[in-house]
Amino acid sequence: MPMTSPNLLDGRGVVVSGGSRGIGRAVTELLCDLGAGVVVNGRDADAVEETVAAITASGGESPR
Repeated sequence: MPMTSPNLLDGRGVVVSGGSRGIGRAVTELLCDLGAGVVVNGRDADAVEETVAAITASGGESPR
């Protein structure tokens, strides 16, 4: 199965530490694109909330 399959990680949960900025945010977005539910962790609560809002706006899942 190619890594770009949109449902490769369906039903899986992932925690991304530092997922609100830079490479961590890019990884967070990629995991969501692949179907994972992502928990975003970071030092700046506003940046985390912005990332969660972007994920949910694009149809992804990020529990609060």
